[in-house]
Amino acid sequence: MTSAPDPTSPAEGPFDPRSPQLTLPLVAAVAELRWVGATWSVVGPVGLAAILVAGSVDGLSSLEVTGIVALFVLTVGGSLAGVTLGRRSGPGSVYIQILDRAPAPPARARLEADGEVATRALLAAIAVVAGMAVAAAVGVALTLLLIGKPRAEVLDHLPAEVGLVTAGWTVVCGMAALRVAAWIARWEWRRDKRVLCRALLAGSRRPVYYAADRARSEHR
Repeated sequence: MTSAPDPTSPAEGPFDPRSPQLTLPLVAAVAELRWVGATWSVVGPVGLAAILVAGSVDGLSSLEVTGIVALFVLTVGGSLAGVTLGRRSGPGSVYIQILDRAPAPPARARLEADGEVATRALLAAIAVVAGMAVAAAVGVALTLLLIGKPRAEVLDHLPAEVGLVTAGWTVVCGMAALRVAAWIARWEWRRDKRVLCRALLAGSRRPVYYAADRARSEHR
């Protein structure tokens, strides 16, 4: 008689071993982060350059510029504060602690091909940029209203303002993704391991990772 699998068993890592999947598709965390980070690092500057070349910012008033800068500084500064404040160790140390506790991948794991990882990461990165543009539109409009912009004039230069904020956020996100990829890659080199995870979870500061022997993972 066999007992039911223990959902907390370290052999299966942070995912449910009772899943009906025959295989568990995993991706290399560093590869996924590098693709996402590189996409954002290209899309952000290209978008910013397109706005500047088109002259869309020429008509912005000082009040509108103030609103854009205020929104960008508050959102980026708030995110950085949320990551660092109240922690005895920095974000890099947090990843090290998580990865040091990562279990080996289960026997049913399957490493996805590089092409699959790249395609999914590119599409996900573009989708996130679209989401950031929607958030920027709401944020810019509210910010301008709060600092005294007449409601009837809020939409006058909104596309250019949204483009500037979205481009800034995209560049920051790209830099962050590449930085996390560097932290994980450094950990892999020191431990002679390869960090794996489920698709689109790379970069999470949660125990969602597996640590595989590098030689074995490269021959899967």
